[in-house]
Amino acid sequence: MNERNEASPARSKEVQTRGYRSRGIAVCGLFGLLLLMVTLASCTGETQTQSPAPSSQSKAATTTSAAPKQSTTTSPSASPAASKPAASQQASPAPAKPAASASPSPSPSQAPGGAPFVPHPTAGRDDCLACHGPLVVAPPEDHKGRLNQTCLSCHKPAQGGVPKIAHPVESKEACTNCHADKKLAPLPVTHKTRTQQMCLSCHTETLKVAKIQHTLEGKANCTQCHGDGKVVALPVSHNGRTEAQCAACHTDTAAVPRIAHSLEAKSNCAQCHGEGKVIALPASHQDRTEAMCTLCHTETQPVPKIAHTLDGKSNCTLCHADGKAAPLPVSHSGRTGQMCALCHGETTPVPRIAHTLEGKTACTQCHADGKVIALPVTHKGRTELMCALCHTDTTQPPAAPHTTADRPVCTGCHAAGKLGALPASHVRRTDAMCALCHDPKAGGVPKIPHKLQGREQCSLCHEATKQ
Repeated sequence: MNERNEASPARSKEVQTRGYRSRGIAVCGLFGLLLLMVTLASCTGETQTQSPAPSSQSKAATTTSAAPKQSTTTSPSASPAASKPAASQQASPAPAKPAASASPSPSPSQAPGGAPFVPHPTAGRDDCLACHGPLVVAPPEDHKGRLNQTCLSCHKPAQGGVPKIAHPVESKEACTNCHADKKLAPLPVTHKTRTQQMCLSCHTETLKVAKIQHTLEGKANCTQCHGDGKVVALPVSHNGRTEAQCAACHTDTAAVPRIAHSLEAKSNCAQCHGEGKVIALPASHQDRTEAMCTLCHTETQPVPKIAHTLDGKSNCTLCHADGKAAPLPVSHSGRTGQMCALCHGETTPVPRIAHTLEGKTACTQCHADGKVIALPVTHKGRTELMCALCHTDTTQPPAAPHTTADRPVCTGCHAAGKLGALPASHVRRTDAMCALCHDPKAGGVPKIPHKLQGREQCSLCHEATKQ
């Protein structure tokens, strides 16, 4: 009995020590549980802010998590078991995430994740922080401290690239001279406070500006013809453009082809120019109206006259075509006989051949460069066949009224200031030319019916007669 009594204080002391240990473990378990709840709450804070009213699940989780508080004070052994359901209940708010689908879809300026697109080319610009820092474009407050890898993981290049500059940059390097509030082309709202350096860092490529398809003489007011309800409607991309904006971008004019025929009795352009007509309009001129034609095409060019008569030559393409006597120039490829007659209406008289053709059928034997008579510039490249097609009539040259065997040098007598001056049409003729056309008179020259001795001066008896 005494031994039991002596042992009981020691046992009670041991039980008391075990109780203290159990309470300590329970307190540590409760503290760990509270720390886990705080951590989970901070992770799901974004979801909680999107739905202000707590869900029934979160209320249940709060009630459940609070229950172990009471049980731990009475029964330390219950705390480990209670901590498990508390953790599972605290994680239950995760299904509230689908509420994010109610947020507006990202705008075209944002990537699918909601991050804005990169508004400039990224080739050669891997170091984002080189520009997006305190010196050029400062990042927003919540982006401070982010690294290049973080930037590129969220911000992707803009689809379609950056809009190209819609005009040449030469002599227009100062963007803010025109692009700013109260200037020629105000900046969009998204570009407010942008600087010159920012413009050129993103917008690097230019568009090819169309040339003005007419001269500007008497046409300085663009909106008089270009606009809704006017002669030429503006494209959709140009709606709202002003006179000053036209002149700022469109500076070069294109050379307008001259009308290749006279306008006499040809004032209705669409009568010949159009689909199914004599001359189809080019693709760039589809839907052009009569008014548009006369606005741009104002000058006519002289049409060459037909260099031969039309007697028996009404079908132009018999001679004028590829592989024919006189191929058409490149500008006339595809022209038809009908087109020829529309423009070329006048003929020019063809000079007669100034000699007979007996024994002289090879024209190029005498008429060519380096020959007796060089061809005129307009006849370069003409062939034997072309000569015979146009020059059909001949003339009979006067016969030489004297023998030529003893007088081979014609210009010794026939020249200005000499015995018999040449006519104006024979200026610069040579002795060889004379002999080619003028044959000696048939039967020779009549003999002098008297002696010449003492009568060398013919004019004493014979009065000069005019030829």
